[in-house]
Amino acid sequence: MERVVSLVGRERIGCLPADREFGNSDFIKWLQINHIRYCLRLRENLYLRKEGEREGRKLRDVLASLKLGESVVLHDVWLMRKNTRVRIYATRRMGRGGEESLIIIASPLGCYYTETLYRKRWSLETAFRGLKTAGFNMEDAHLNATRFQNMLTLLMIAFAAAFIEGLVKIESLPIPLMKNRNVQRMSIFRYGYVNLLHDLWANVKNEAPKPT
Repeated sequence: MERVVSLVGRERIGCLPADREFGNSDFIKWLQINHIRYCLRLRENLYLRKEGEREGRKLRDVLASLKLGESVVLHDVWLMRKNTRVRIYATRRMGRGGEESLIIIASPLGCYYTETLYRKRWSLETAFRGLKTAGFNMEDAHLNATRFQNMLTLLMIAFAAAFIEGLVKIESLPIPLMKNRNVQRMSIFRYGYVNLLHDLWANVKNEAPKPT
């Protein structure tokens, strides 16, 4: 994040959404010191303390009465470690696998962010998937740090090219839907990626020397 701030400037960061791995007091404290707004998911078993109380409680216990389909903003100020003050939003919904999912989000005081903003991080998740298992398989490359960084630069250029190709392709031919779920069969990146590979191999075959 320090490298990102040095490159783009903190004033250009409207809000940072991130998953549970980043919802810890050290990182949130750093964001607050640097005046960077955030929308971070917290773990259910994380202990927080209500301002004015001495004992902390697990968030899952605090939100135990929240019913499926309900959302709530905890109006009290809650403290993480190091007296980091946060606002808490929570919703209980049905997960993709049919199980209940409790989404707990921390944001700065006075910022009324909900899961609508938090879900915008999904575009980053799909980008990682494209770089790994759904496209370029970059984890199969066992390179040192310098070479890996160079490879990652090239992969990001290739990812952008595939994504743009997907955007162009859906203008004339939308992504097919899965009949049983009524969702797209593939992401925009994957759509462009497959189309680029098809065109590449078609050109290779056309330029191959003819047998004599």
